[in-house]
Amino acid sequence: MEKIDFIILYVIIMMCFGVASSIFYPEQYAFGEDDYIDVQSDDYDANYDPPWWQGIVDALGGAMNFFKFLWACISFNMPFCPLLIRALLTVPLHIGMGYVAFTLLRGGG
Repeated sequence: MEKIDFIILYVIIMMCFGVASSIFYPEQYAFGEDDYIDVQSDDYDANYDPPWWQGIVDALGGAMNFFKFLWACISFNMPFCPLLIRALLTVPLHIGMGYVAFTLLRGGG
């Protein structure tokens, strides 16, 4: 298997793990309730301009949700799945990805 094939396989498998974790733990890993907004038209003020720092705080919150999802991808947090099984599923992939990254950084093509 070529290195680029392994990288693609790794990304696909990790995304599947992340989606599975998000399905079983939506409040912890999925973007969840933040994806929708419950606003009544009476509550909305068209002239309200939030402060500049509010945009930065919102962006950091979105980034944290993304990093939680990436953690779900890496850890394969599934209910009723023993830690040993999760380790046997994920650790060889992480070791292989570490090897590929090391050889690519070293110049092994």
